[in-house]
This record gives sequence, C-alpha cells and structure tokens, in this order.
Amino acid sequence: MGLNEKLRELYTVQKQLSRIIAELESLRGSRRKSSNQICKRLPRVYRYTRSVRGNCLIDAMDSAADVILIADDERRYVDFNRAAVEALDLPREEIVGRRIEDFFSMVQCDSVPTAWAGFIAEGEQGGLCELRVGARRRLFEYRAKANFRRGLHLSILREVTPDRRLLAR
Repeated sequence: MGLNEKLRELYTVQKQLSRIIAELESLRGSRRKSSNQICKRLPRVYRYTRSVRGNCLIDAMDSAADVILIADDERRYVDFNRAAVEALDLPREEIVGRRIEDFFSMVQCDSVPTAWAGFIAEGEQGGLCELRVGARRRLFEYRAKANFRRGLHLSILREVTPDRRLLAR
C-alpha cells in the first residue's frame, strides 16, 4: 500500500472515530443518559479502534513496555495497551468500562476519588499507586495528564516493585 492510500485510510478512520466520539459526548451531555448507558457503548468504540491496525499510534501504544491507560471523566477505562492487559491479568473486554479504583489504590493519598479531584484540578499528577491483582500487590510509579483530549485522561505506569525489594535488602 502506497503512502497516499495509507493517508486516505487514516483520514477515513479519523473521521469515523470523530463521529463515535461526538456520539459519546452527546450521550454524556444528555441528562437522560446515565454513565452506565454510556459505558455500554464503550466496548463498541474500543473494538473499532483496536480493529484499525493501520494506525501507527495504536501500534506504538501497544508495543510500549510501560502500562498506558486512558480513562474518561468517570474514572472508567476506555483504552489501554498490551502491557496494561498483562499487568491487570484480565482479558481486554473485562477491563473496558471498569473504574480505576477497581484495580488501584493510592500510596500517598487516602483514596482514588481524592487523588482524582486533585489530578483534574492540577492537570498533571505523579506518584505511587498499588495494583491489586487477586492477593498480589504490585507497586507502580505513575505520571498522568488530565484532559489530553477533552474528557480523556492519560496515565503511564512503570512497575517499581522489584526495585523496592532490592532496596530493602
């Protein structure tokens, strides 16, 4: 496939995703729609974005070693990379629509909602969080950017659990 065909394909995908995002934003703005109704639509958006393998940003995100998570304003995950799937130890379909506090607790703060309020107000945040997978607890260092796209918030996490164990010796 030549460069012009690839650019046309990416442009078409961008237009289709823009329509889906506009639909989700209109649902979010409607007083009659609850967040649960909106979240029912998220898997469709997620499946669509994952099916567009020509998108180099999705490929780059999936190949990253660090955990990359994208959450909406309700703290629900709408997209993530392969490293996140491995860290959370769940199939992709079971992660979409789940809330941050379903998996993480804050190390330097009382609760996820408290940390979230500060995060949204400041626009950026970093620190330590603990991932709960069954009985296992894993420590991650994170950096997050609020509203990298209106209503979407990016978090990048790197596991530091092994480093902390070495320091304790």
